[in-house]
Amino acid sequence: MKTTLDLSDSLVKRAKAVALKRRTTLRAMVERGLQRELEAVEKANLEQVLTGLRDLSPGLWKSIEADAYVREERSGWRE
Repeated sequence: MKTTLDLSDSLVKRAKAVALKRRTTLRAMVERGLQRELEAVEKANLEQVLTGLRDLSPGLWKSIEADAYVREERSGWRE
């Protein structure tokens, strides 16, 4: 998908210089940066859910497979 971003000249110049040194493109750097940011948000959301679950009655944990829940939540991260 094509989109337009309004970025500062100095930021773009710095990013292009780094991309050149790394033998990659500005587009690839932007995509990687966005992916990392989105993964961080998803991880924070999952941690918030897990914190909420931990605060529930300890007896409830006997009926919850926390590991299975985490695996299921993480399975959609890279879609």
